[in-house]
Amino acid sequence: MGFTEDDVNTSASRLYSDAFYLYYLKNMSKVGLSVYGVALTTSAHAEVREFLSQALQIFIWIYMVNFNKLNKKD
Repeated sequence: MGFTEDDVNTSASRLYSDAFYLYYLKNMSKVGLSVYGVALTTSAHAEVREFLSQALQIFIWIYMVNFNKLNKKD
């Protein structure tokens, strides 16, 4: 099945502001850093630790990009 052109209104107004998205991503990246950090320290398998380590690097990148954007002074 899936979505069709009738299911999406491309001319609809935005639901959230840019600031909302940035704060959401910043807070979710904090959650990811916390959860994946704990998971990394409690994992026994090397493959799982490698996956979690890569995921942490992604969360760090997301956090830093959003932090810089939110704290940018014009």
